[in-house]
Amino acid sequence: MDKKMRPLRSQDIINSINHFLELPSLENIAIKEITEVGKGIVNEQRLELSRLREDIKLPIKEIYFLEELLQYDDEEFIRVCYHALLRRNPDSQGFNNFLALLRNGTLSKVQILGRLKKSKEAQRFNVQIIGLKKKYAYSRITNLPFFGYGLKVIASMIKLPRIVKHLQQIEAYTNARFTIRDNINDNNAEAVERLLSKQNNIIDQYRLEIHRLQSKVEILESKITNIESHNKETTLKSQVLDNRTKVLWENYVDNDNSLFDSMYLAFEDRYRGTRSNIKMRQEYYIPHVDKVFKKMSNCKLLDLGCGRGEWLELLKEKGYAAEGTDLNEDMVNYCTELGIKVEYMDILSYLFKQNTESAGVITGFHIIEHIPLNITIRVLEECMRILKPGGMIIFETPNPENIMVGSYSFFYDPTHQKPLVPDTIEFIAQQKGFINTEIHRLHKRNDPDYVNHRDIDEVLYKISMEQDYSLIAYKP
Repeated sequence: MDKKMRPLRSQDIINSINHFLELPSLENIAIKEITEVGKGIVNEQRLELSRLREDIKLPIKEIYFLEELLQYDDEEFIRVCYHALLRRNPDSQGFNNFLALLRNGTLSKVQILGRLKKSKEAQRFNVQIIGLKKKYAYSRITNLPFFGYGLKVIASMIKLPRIVKHLQQIEAYTNARFTIRDNINDNNAEAVERLLSKQNNIIDQYRLEIHRLQSKVEILESKITNIESHNKETTLKSQVLDNRTKVLWENYVDNDNSLFDSMYLAFEDRYRGTRSNIKMRQEYYIPHVDKVFKKMSNCKLLDLGCGRGEWLELLKEKGYAAEGTDLNEDMVNYCTELGIKVEYMDILSYLFKQNTESAGVITGFHIIEHIPLNITIRVLEECMRILKPGGMIIFETPNPENIMVGSYSFFYDPTHQKPLVPDTIEFIAQQKGFINTEIHRLHKRNDPDYVNHRDIDEVLYKISMEQDYSLIAYKP
């Protein structure tokens, strides 16, 4: 009879006070345990402050005990009721209506649960709440006019001693909660102060680092100024060198070279070999070109001293857009008739007009033996300027290591200057900044019949070895 007639639970009063103070319901927590809450912690860069409220999630079940739902308060209680009985979040109108009735005391928690349980929407889910039926029936009886009021008065008088005791507990509990909140605020304030102190230290360190970096920047600016001054001097020296090179080239070039130009095409046909034979030899270099152009696009392929245009024609057949230059007007006309793009110009003038880092590959087949060493060095310097990083040069020339070439066949061509030793031309390329330099010896004359005599066999080897070599090198 006592359980049935109890209209007021002390925990309801406590929970109401908790809601007013924004404290969680702690029905099963002793005051001794509560007093241990509230230590702010500074952990490296993250500030963790103590909190009194914790989110409580209600599991979805078919059967609940009434106490499971009554432990929630205010807005949280309304949401839990909808969640448990209707399996959804409350609509705005229903939420505000029930919350207002709960707060002004018109409806109790049990009455709200009872009304929702009897709704058609809740009956579809048929969720069972053990203990609700008797509590809800009792709340309805106590709401009857006159009889219900008298019943409430009698029940309250019977429970008055217990209510007084509960109120005393509530007072002690409330005082403890205020004390806890003060402790939490103090601890959190200390935690914030520690964090701010640490951040101030970090800011001071950043300021020192910024000052150090500013000093470095000033040093770098001074160095840049010196470099710019040096660059101006280098530019002036380069201009002087260009002028000297032009004079050197003008002294080298025969202004009236048309006499031999008209014969040179026929000369190559007789002594260099047929165009088809030369193209077959130059197939050797196609894989090297393919390897470079797999890594770069939208760049030129230039051929210096293209002659009859065998190499440019081969590149065209392989799908490459290549162009070249030659100082022999007959050769240029011959290439033009074949549909090959060639300019009538000396190689230095041709290189001077190219944009920096605009080419992927620059080649020269049997050209460097026709020009003085200073011009060759200048050509390599211009190639380094014009090539993109990773770009490649190929220069093929007669191999003076072969005795027959170095002492005889090299001088077939009266326009040849001097034979170039492979190690020498490789050294010059390295000095001008090229890397991964390689010497490829090509076009062996024949395999000699050795006589098993060291000196004689060495001569036989030198006579029969490769007649040409090429320098292949790359820009870093």
